[in-house]
Amino acid sequence: VGTAVAGGALQTVSGGRIGAELWLAVHEAGARASLRALDDLGVLAALGMPSPFDDALAAQAEALLPADGRRDVLRMAIALRPGARDQRAAAAALTDVTDSLEFTREQAGAVLAAASGANELAELLVEMTGGAGFGELEGSSVEKVAIAAAIAGPRSERALATAQAWFETQRHVKLEIDGNDLLAAGVRAGPEVGARLRQALRRKREGIAENREQELRAALDGDVEERRSIER
Repeated sequence: VGTAVAGGALQTVSGGRIGAELWLAVHEAGARASLRALDDLGVLAALGMPSPFDDALAAQAEALLPADGRRDVLRMAIALRPGARDQRAAAAALTDVTDSLEFTREQAGAVLAAASGANELAELLVEMTGGAGFGELEGSSVEKVAIAAAIAGPRSERALATAQAWFETQRHVKLEIDGNDLLAAGVRAGPEVGARLRQALRRKREGIAENREQELRAALDGDVEERRSIER
């Protein structure tokens, strides 16, 4: 098989057919073994996918992924995760591969959401302290957080604990108030509404705002707090 791959056999098969077979492979219980075998045969490299396949990262990320996460997406994201440090370059490289393999829009979007920016999120997990940092994970897929935590884990047990807290409780924390409440309280329509809602959510996660009245007070309190954001 390796000789056939080296001889260009994959060029005789449509990208869509290959992509469909890869998705079947990552759905299987033995998906990581299949990806290792494909890597050993030179298939991943021939498809423009990173090689070697990071089996240790995949194992750790799978162990962290909560029950509502998609293991097929996580495995595919790790198999396709580009090594480029620049986020835009990495996203472009990933998109090139998903396009060549004719992934559906849903498939490509899920993989991009899980793989893009995972290294940067790992650094953030290492640096995060307390409830104030959980807002930085807002909007990230559970697959992306699992991959980021697996990247950060060897350097920081705290990063693993932070990810576990996010999976188990913090991502489920929601506000009782919404933008209409802030508009009614006199906040001008625009970006400040979202910023103040995020401020209230951070304080709720910190245990400061425990009910609707306290949430509104937290949202209206002073100047909107500055927060660091990462490209998702």
